[in-house]
Amino acid sequence: MYMTPFVCNVANASSTAKAVDVRKAQPPRKCYDPTSCTQGPRNPMYWKNEGSQNMPEAGHYAPTYSILYGFAEGAQHDIFINTNPNNYTARAAPAEMKCMDTKINPKGYGSRIYSNNANTFLVDGGASIVSANCRYTVYVEYATGSVMIHDNTDNSTPLFIGVDRNQRPYTLKIDNNGNFVNTNGTGNVVWQAPMSAGGLLSRGPYRVDINNIGQLVVTDATQHNRWESNFFDNRENNFSSLTADPAVWKKY
Repeated sequence: MYMTPFVCNVANASSTAKAVDVRKAQPPRKCYDPTSCTQGPRNPMYWKNEGSQNMPEAGHYAPTYSILYGFAEGAQHDIFINTNPNNYTARAAPAEMKCMDTKINPKGYGSRIYSNNANTFLVDGGASIVSANCRYTVYVEYATGSVMIHDNTDNSTPLFIGVDRNQRPYTLKIDNNGNFVNTNGTGNVVWQAPMSAGGLLSRGPYRVDINNIGQLVVTDATQHNRWESNFFDNRENNFSSLTADPAVWKKY
C-alpha cells in the first residue's frame, strides 16, 4: 500500500472541523488483549522496508489494518486532538501479579522485568519470570543462552530466540531506552526486539511482562503496548479481521 501514494488537497473545510492530532501519531501495535491496544492517531505501517520500518512483525506475520492493531470498524473517530485517548504522560503500572503455585513457582518469581531494576534481569541458568496464571515460565537456558517460553500445562518449551552458545553468560533485559535485548558475556547484543521503544513518544521506565496467553509484552511508562512476541501455535494464522469491535473499546 505504501507504493501507491496520493497527495490530497482538502477544499472547503468547515471552520469547526476537528484537527487530527498528527504530532502525536505513533505506529500501530498488535494487541491480542483489547484493553492494551494502541489507539488514537497512528502512522502508516512500514513493514519489511529496506532501511526504514516501524513494524516489528517477523516472518510471514504481516501487520493488518484491523482490530488486532486497534483499528475500529468504520471512521476512526479517535484520531483528533480532542478525542486522542493518549496523553503521553506517565501513569502508574498495574500491580505485578505472581503465580502462587509453589510447585511451579517455588521461589516466588514475579511476571515482570523492569528496565530500572537490574535484579529482575534474567541470566542464563538463573531466575525466571512466571505468568500470573502459572501456565508460562520464561528463562534463559544455561547450555545455549536461548530464551525459552515453557508451557507448564503440556510441558512444551518453544524456542523463542537462539544464540551462539559459546559466549555466555547471557542476560535478557530491557534497557533504559526501551530496547528488549539478550546480551552475551562481553555485553554485546545478540538479539533485540525491533522497534520496541515505540518512537519518540514513548517514556521510560519500561517493563516486560509474560502474560497469561504466553506472550512477552513490552510496555512503557504511559502504559502503552510497544511490542509483543509472536505465538508458536496457530493463533497468529487463525485471527479473523472480520471479528466485531471489542466491547471494551470506547465509543467516540
